[in-house]
Amino acid sequence: MPPNDTDSESYIDECPLPEYLGDSDLLASNELASREFRVHFKPIFRILIETCELLVLALVIFVGIRLVVQNYVVSGDSMLHTYFPNDFLVVNKLAYETSSKSNILAFLEIDLLSSEVRTGDVVVFPSLSGNDYDLIKRVVALGGQSVESRDGEILVDGYPLPEPYTFAKNYDSWGPIQIPPGFVYVLGDNRGASYDSRTFGPVAEENILGKVVFRYWPPARIGQPLD
Repeated sequence: MPPNDTDSESYIDECPLPEYLGDSDLLASNELASREFRVHFKPIFRILIETCELLVLALVIFVGIRLVVQNYVVSGDSMLHTYFPNDFLVVNKLAYETSSKSNILAFLEIDLLSSEVRTGDVVVFPSLSGNDYDLIKRVVALGGQSVESRDGEILVDGYPLPEPYTFAKNYDSWGPIQIPPGFVYVLGDNRGASYDSRTFGPVAEENILGKVVFRYWPPARIGQPLD
């Protein structure tokens, strides 16, 4: 039997051409992914940035504070009854202007009022005996002045120095001693138990680390030093 035309005919079904994903569709897809990324991660980035800003600000504040003040704890009895052992003090490191401190202030563009050392100031300076600790004493005479003791009474340029802060005053006599310019004469308020200028001589002003301005511990003795 001759082949039937319908049997020998090959049939194909019509099918649509493959759909082309155009450039506009790619852009829309990328934009959607980018938007979803921002929605999910933008808050995290914001938190990270704000945290970094806070850390930098805290570091700047910390460095600035450490340039201006320093905290100390008292050890020993040489400043009784003004300061006691384990008193915590705040020392103003910029109380007295020096060239090195001026350079720091100029660099940081800080304008602070400073003053010269005065009689009665309680100051901190490195130990002159080579030990790795600082001393706290009271200034009793300045450069260009003479200082002496007569039966325990301090005289500066021949005049008695009012000292309501002294404790257990001794009755020794010494001097007069002429203080060189740029130096100060320091004594402990507890004259009978103080290692001070009577032993190591006048202290150079440039060696003064700062002035005691406040006691913040213990609570019962919070306040400024007695002038």
